[in-house]
Amino acid sequence: MWGRELQEESETRCGESRTCVGLRETGSGYGPGWSQPFTTKEDLKRRIRTACTKVNPEMLFRVRQSFVKRINKCLYVNRQQFEHLIK
Repeated sequence: MWGRELQEESETRCGESRTCVGLRETGSGYGPGWSQPFTTKEDLKRRIRTACTKVNPEMLFRVRQSFVKRINKCLYVNRQQFEHLIK
């Protein structure tokens, strides 16, 4: 199911290249540590799993802190525009 959706999306947005499905990191070409575009669903899954193993507890802690900070700012401005308040 997911692979078919991914394939259809990549074909409609990128033709045959399959390099622009929203998984690229700005300035790095094909994503973090990727020198070539993915070619199969299994290849993409393998790359995602490999990247997930590099997420450490400190990173998860910072993500949680950032999320709570954003939620609090959103509530502070009564669910209006709040990004300008984040420093």
